[in-house]
Amino acid sequence: MKISLVILLFFSTILVYAQKEHGTIYFKDGTLKKGLVKIKNNHELKFKENKDTKEAIIYTFATVKKVQIEGFQMRYYKKTNEAFQPNRLVYKLIDGKVNLYMDEVSTTNSQGMVGGTALKYYVDKENEDVVQIYPGTPLGKSSDRIIAEYFKDCPKLIALLDRDAFRKSVKMRKGRRSQFRLEEIVKYYNENCN
Repeated sequence: MKISLVILLFFSTILVYAQKEHGTIYFKDGTLKKGLVKIKNNHELKFKENKDTKEAIIYTFATVKKVQIEGFQMRYYKKTNEAFQPNRLVYKLIDGKVNLYMDEVSTTNSQGMVGGTALKYYVDKENEDVVQIYPGTPLGKSSDRIIAEYFKDCPKLIALLDRDAFRKSVKMRKGRRSQFRLEEIVKYYNENCN
């Protein structure tokens, strides 16, 4: 009996998770639509006005600026420097001269099965494509090198990076140390650099 109950709860949780959530899609032309929204794995949005609507409409980066799903943080469509999936829905962590974004991506194991999730971090300045700064690129460019190149217009920040100042400031904090470090770097740039 207990096993049946556990199995029933497990599958009901999966079904609830798979359903569309109430949300709002904000379009580039300034209009918006409210209804049921699902973010697909390829970062497209599946939209229905209500649960009785027969056909879903698919929206993409071409027309959508951002999406807000009830109970979740706003996600923004950004063009990245990635060849595999250049248009991604990302969370904005910091807004300023330089913006910091985060994206949660599925990882695969050696057999090609989904193995979990990883976090990627991006930055951009006004009217620029976002640049992935963490983790480093698969071709061997380290995050530290990418960060130093991106913020090279601020010598004070580069000097602090050379001394590992931002690593030391977050060393004792629990949680996502990489995110804390990137937040400190972007905040420093926004407050102290041109």
